[in-house]
Amino acid sequence: MRTIGKLLSIFCNCLFLQSFTYATEPATEQEFCVDSAQELIETVHLYESMPDRYMMIIKVVQGTYNVGTQLGFLINEDRNSVAVKLLGGYTAGCSGRTIDPRNTVIDAGDRAGSVFGLRGEGSGDFLIEGLTFSRFRAPTDFPTFELSLELVSNADAIYTIRHSRFVHNSGGVIVLLQSGNMKFVNNLVSNNTASFDAVAVDDHREDSQISFTNNTVANNTGDGFATAFFYGSDRLSEIANNIFWGNSGIDLMLNDFLLQVPTIVSHNIYGTVNSTIPLPADNLIADPQFIHPLSMDYRLGVLSPAINSGTAFQFSGTPGRDLFGSTRVVGSRIDRGAIESTQNDLTSYTVTTTSDNGSNVAPLAGSLRAAIKAANAATVPFEVRFQISGACPRILNVVGNMLDITGDVTINGTTQAGWIENVQYTRFDGTLCLLLNGSDGASSTPWAFHVPSSASNARLAVRGLMFAGFSDAAIKLEGGDNHLISGNQFGGIGFTVPNNNAVRVTGNAGNTMIGGFDWAGAINLIAGSDGPGVVLDNAAGGSVLGNNLIGFQTDGVTAAPNQNGVYVFNSPSNSIMYNSIGNSDSAGILISGSGATGNVVQNNVIGMSLESGYPSAVNHGAGVLMMFGARNTTVGASLNGSGGDNLITLNGGPGVWVSTSGGTGNRILGNTSYANQGLAIDLGVAGGTENQANPGVGPNALQNYPLAMSAISVPAGLSLTGVLNSTPNTLFRIDAYRSNGCGPDARAESNAVLGHFQVTTNAQGLAEFNDTLPLSGALSGQFMGLTATDSAGNTSEIGNCELIRSSTPVFKSGFEACENGDPDPGCAP
Repeated sequence: MRTIGKLLSIFCNCLFLQSFTYATEPATEQEFCVDSAQELIETVHLYESMPDRYMMIIKVVQGTYNVGTQLGFLINEDRNSVAVKLLGGYTAGCSGRTIDPRNTVIDAGDRAGSVFGLRGEGSGDFLIEGLTFSRFRAPTDFPTFELSLELVSNADAIYTIRHSRFVHNSGGVIVLLQSGNMKFVNNLVSNNTASFDAVAVDDHREDSQISFTNNTVANNTGDGFATAFFYGSDRLSEIANNIFWGNSGIDLMLNDFLLQVPTIVSHNIYGTVNSTIPLPADNLIADPQFIHPLSMDYRLGVLSPAINSGTAFQFSGTPGRDLFGSTRVVGSRIDRGAIESTQNDLTSYTVTTTSDNGSNVAPLAGSLRAAIKAANAATVPFEVRFQISGACPRILNVVGNMLDITGDVTINGTTQAGWIENVQYTRFDGTLCLLLNGSDGASSTPWAFHVPSSASNARLAVRGLMFAGFSDAAIKLEGGDNHLISGNQFGGIGFTVPNNNAVRVTGNAGNTMIGGFDWAGAINLIAGSDGPGVVLDNAAGGSVLGNNLIGFQTDGVTAAPNQNGVYVFNSPSNSIMYNSIGNSDSAGILISGSGATGNVVQNNVIGMSLESGYPSAVNHGAGVLMMFGARNTTVGASLNGSGGDNLITLNGGPGVWVSTSGGTGNRILGNTSYANQGLAIDLGVAGGTENQANPGVGPNALQNYPLAMSAISVPAGLSLTGVLNSTPNTLFRIDAYRSNGCGPDARAESNAVLGHFQVTTNAQGLAEFNDTLPLSGALSGQFMGLTATDSAGNTSEIGNCELIRSSTPVFKSGFEACENGDPDPGCAP
């Protein structure tokens, strides 16, 4: 695409480097509370000199900050991995916060050359939230605002802009995102003067993905939103529920896509479009009917086609609040654009009693059973609300099998007085006021809510409830599609009987979101199940399990074991992401069956709590176990990328185990895996498998690991020599890992990811290599190991544990020696 390509050539110093960071060491957090323009300017500039592994949390008190040209584009001088959160909406002294970008404005006063940007190194995340940026004026061929990755070959950093406004600015591109993982959610970009685009995203030579959802990009000069994925990606991107309207160029530009996985482009509204990929019919060319755009009022008029018409299932999750902090999803569907209307098209029934007579023919008036009967009789989307007298918690004993759910039904426990939203990701600190109890101690009801396989048009959303004592699954989905289970607690409740499963998606059921992203209120607590906490065994697959606490009590530390945290059986294309999974009686995640193909396990913490001190949360089997033909799984990075790192530690078996019955094509890349009671990656019988003639027969074709011959820390990075003996005439990805010491069977572990490169075997199956990974930081005296992955995705075990030596010679008693004292002149490259 012309826009981004031209801008890159002008302003981007693309450095082909990779930062060496200790992925297991927590970042040091430092908070700043700012309430003046000068203090904001000085604090933001501290980013340039922050040390490695730091997180800056900049809390900006409500008000207007006249910054002129003093912000600028900032880069860390030592190329350290530094995370930054720039957060608006705080009250005096940062004692409270209201997220609404109208209350915190950063104003450049139309000063020529006024810009703001953060250019990142390594794996440090950026988050901008709850701010308005106004009257910045960049040169016509420069971006006005920029979050960009200066480093190539690191897709771990997440660059997020949400709940923010960019108005009355000018420049080449008003907002530029350039990284491996980009999120632009619930923003307004309007009334800007752009030479090229109002918003542009670029993959920056990365295996990239973009989540661009629930935004309004309107009435700018130039194009509205433009994308360019020049270098190919096999990660899923989503552009959904946006409004692109009234821009003087093309409203939506989707060009230069070199993707292995199709981008989801759904339920957008625009006036004009230029796309090299096909767009489904749910995207509308229609006037969104803003109330008064000339006065910057981009709320939706009562007849707007954007109201209650967004997608029912959003892969990246539905935000809990809109641009101005109001409740998201008021009606049957999310509104398109950044601002949710107050129009509610749901028919509702209010539950007023905890009693249940057990009759599905004549249920007690005001009961939950009566509400579900009314919902099934309705021909329109339906909401079950609660208004039960008394203090929290209120216990609803389910007497006998509940009615099946056959319509479009939302069961909304957040409507009960006393409910408080969860605000933490590492624990469950919300207050839920309604407990559905399926057991009287002598017998149990199989489920609280059930969608039968025959209900192909059903949709169930459940929010803000507690569940205990159900003998099958508290929520069992056998039919329907686009289900949402968020903000609930399953088990972990004192003096109650466990559920067998918390949630089971099975039979003919389709897409289901369990949890959510970018909103702590969506987290589910899944604890103390007799069987697996979550079971995904539907033939269609396609579910997302995101940001849940699995195997913990509400404090995020105390154990509440499930048999397995997650069990995927013969179900394809599910995504298990950003969960904390611990304390399981067996494996944390079990993936089984030849129908279990194309599943993705990324960015999870498996075997450890993320609460203070990072206490252990041992899963008593493998962290991730694949068996009985499970195939084509991605655990960690995709084949062409480096993002998606899982932290897998302190488990009672291997970190990742493709057992003797496991299938092939299981990519296990870029994870941090150490201190498990087994190998970091194990193929076949437990314990190290020696290299053999290839191709082998067995899990991941028993792919051979590369033999590391030498590892030398040099000024340019880490110099590696070694050899791979595997399938002839084949391209392989070689991944290198730092290990604190040698693990079982003298194999290396993965305390940190060092990088990857490619080799091709010759006709005899040999590939000798002598490569330098461009790293910074002292490595000598530590250890490392290598894996090999072929183009089919078969990853090997981590190979031999090789000492990293120094290239710096010292002299002792007339003999040349390496820095660590070994008399080995071969340490120098």
